[in-house]
Amino acid sequence: MKRVLITGATGNIGQACVVYADSLQWLIRGVSRHGSDDPRIDAADLSRWDVVNYWTYCQQPFDLVIMAHGVQVPATVEHLTENAWQTVLDNNLSSAVALTHALKCYEKLTGDSLIVYCSSIQAYTPRAGRGAYAAAKAGLEAFGKVVAAELAPQTRVISLRLGQLTETMAGIEFPVEERVKLESRMLLPWVMPTDVAKLIWALYEQKSMTGCVIDVDSGHGRNVW
Repeated sequence: MKRVLITGATGNIGQACVVYADSLQWLIRGVSRHGSDDPRIDAADLSRWDVVNYWTYCQQPFDLVIMAHGVQVPATVEHLTENAWQTVLDNNLSSAVALTHALKCYEKLTGDSLIVYCSSIQAYTPRAGRGAYAAAKAGLEAFGKVVAAELAPQTRVISLRLGQLTETMAGIEFPVEERVKLESRMLLPWVMPTDVAKLIWALYEQKSMTGCVIDVDSGHGRNVW
């Protein structure tokens, strides 16, 4: 039976992936900063390398790894604190680096694995007040391309550059006026987490793609900010 690791397993994308993996009868191992009542989802701070190493060492190899975790701390450059910068960097980039390192070092990839990093349209067309998040996601995409080159052909790596989801991230709110303005400029409806989950498994079955970034942004690349 295939095994999937889902980080950010209690978030919008993570929850959709858990539900979809269940429908396919995959074995699930999840990680969330906050934990869950689901015994398959562990509480772990992926920004700490010691925690990541210990947690990864105790696992069986994974066929699919979905890194759907991340946080935003909106702040313009003059209001960006060192703590906010470090929080965003740790939770969006450093944690992915740590987990990828551990998966490779402890041989927790099956030899035909796919790693999916969930990036953001902010890495390409960032909005004001998202400097730390944009920088972290841009770094994540670059890191993914390097890992793809290093781990080929046994492991494939793809980054998904996600636009606005139908459900916003925790702590992020759109005023009604801004939401209406954004929706009016989109080519398509906002991204549904269930569609992202389905795409990830389709990419797992597609064996000739690696080192790429795929826009899943509803036409967000028109820079509607």
